[in-house]
Amino acid sequence: MNLDQISEQLVSGDAAATSVLVNRALEENYSAEAIVRQGLIAGIESAESRYRNREMLIPEIRMAARALNRGIRNIQAAIDTSYSRTLGSVVLGTVEGEYEDIHKNLLAIMMRCLGLRVFDLGTGASHTLFLDKAMQEKAGVICVNTMHTLNPIPMKNLVQGAIARGLRKKLKIILSGVPITEGFCRSIGADFYAPDVESAAEYAASCYQNRRN
Repeated sequence: MNLDQISEQLVSGDAAATSVLVNRALEENYSAEAIVRQGLIAGIESAESRYRNREMLIPEIRMAARALNRGIRNIQAAIDTSYSRTLGSVVLGTVEGEYEDIHKNLLAIMMRCLGLRVFDLGTGASHTLFLDKAMQEKAGVICVNTMHTLNPIPMKNLVQGAIARGLRKKLKIILSGVPITEGFCRSIGADFYAPDVESAAEYAASCYQNRRN
């Protein structure tokens, strides 16, 4: 099979077909990472592009999101049964006030494909919850995602809170999402601006790989 088929079925909003094709790809020994990159990420990016160009309606983009989540669940099940590699831990969630979780869910599965242990706080997490979880799990990376909401206060509070708790030197903070810019990221003292899912996941993995080298 071709991984483009997964992307096509996701764009069409066929969750059942997406699920079947993801399972078939796993059976044919495609890596989970390849399926996520070439099937799921490519599919949702295509659907979002069509939506922005008014080629898809809101119900259709929601169907594509449901198909995406079905594919993610299948990949997660495969990782749970076959992956043992752990580079390190990441605390992930959407910024306070943001309740869209499409990209956050993709980030979680992409990071897990790269060997990271992900503690997913869900949507609308406060800066204190991010920091509490990072301390509890001894995580070296926090990733904050947003798709629609640019509320600078929680993100500024996250950086300042890390400083106040004495965590800043050993904690990398990633900001990811459409409203974020590199300039904003620098202005509040975060470590990395990720314009997309793949760059966020790759940077998080590199934080631990660099420590080992």
